[in-house]
Amino acid sequence: MAVLVAVTLAAWAVWGVILKLALRHGDAYALILWSSFFSLFMLPANWLVLRHLRVTPRAEPGLLLWAALGVAVSGVAVWTYPLALARGSAGLVTALTAGYPAGTLLLAAVFLGERPTLPQVGGVLLTAAGLLLLGR
Repeated sequence: MAVLVAVTLAAWAVWGVILKLALRHGDAYALILWSSFFSLFMLPANWLVLRHLRVTPRAEPGLLLWAALGVAVSGVAVWTYPLALARGSAGLVTALTAGYPAGTLLLAAVFLGERPTLPQVGGVLLTAAGLLLLGR
């Protein structure tokens, strides 16, 4: 798991810089459109990887529903993140939006019945304090 988390963190870190560089060559709305276009290539790429791994995903109705809702919610981020980057520095916007795990922790407690541990609650409080300091 640690390697996957590290790769994810690295990808998100690079993503913010890449999008900010893209904004030097066009506006946020063009970035949103072209990013969505290039996302279409993920479907065949994912299919090829799953085929190579000999994985056959099943299309369970509940899974499809929640996957579709997840894509819809991430679509909000696909719109708002480039718009925020166009108005602020990559370091600040990315740092502020990186506070989302605190919200996930709270929502998981309410909707999934997951009980946050004391260190997790402390992390949320530290995150909130850090976001307040960054926003100044």
